[in-house]
Amino acid sequence: MGVHDIDIGRFYLGVKSGLSNPKKQVNRVIAFGQQAVYADLAKYGDCDNGWGIVEFANGKILTTHVGRTLKNGFEGTARICGTKSHAIVSGNSNADRVEIRDEHGVRTNTTPDAFALYDKSFLNDLSEFATAVLDDKQLTCNPEDAYEAAKIATALQFSFRNRCPVYFDEDGMPIMEAPQTNGH
Repeated sequence: MGVHDIDIGRFYLGVKSGLSNPKKQVNRVIAFGQQAVYADLAKYGDCDNGWGIVEFANGKILTTHVGRTLKNGFEGTARICGTKSHAIVSGNSNADRVEIRDEHGVRTNTTPDAFALYDKSFLNDLSEFATAVLDDKQLTCNPEDAYEAAKIATALQFSFRNRCPVYFDEDGMPIMEAPQTNGH
């Protein structure tokens, strides 16, 4: 699954708050996927559309979808559900604010890829990294957050490939054991 989606989901949901055991941020994950367009991905244990559900230890839930079959360009969406409302971030990947209205309907130009959408972010990240290396400055990102997102992504991948949920132990590590099939 998309490690960046997991990382931003952790941030939006505040998964470190309300924990009785700070080491254990996740209870369990489960993932599903399909090869809707690119059947050969199955040979590599991969999919072109994947869905993941993450149940955090503080009761929050993250759902994510990663797809490689979008024909309209890059699209990334985050939906944050609260107690009184919800917000959608980047629900449409519009390249600009222009709407074309003609005999084909209403449409907009979409962002062609992640590099076009996040061009300034990539430049800022490179600049910050260079400053950290060359001038011994602190990074704004936290390695612990990247590690937690990577553990979740690894557990989701295992879940997809083995068709089973993955639980996390009290030390916050995924317990990745394939289910026994008993010859079935």
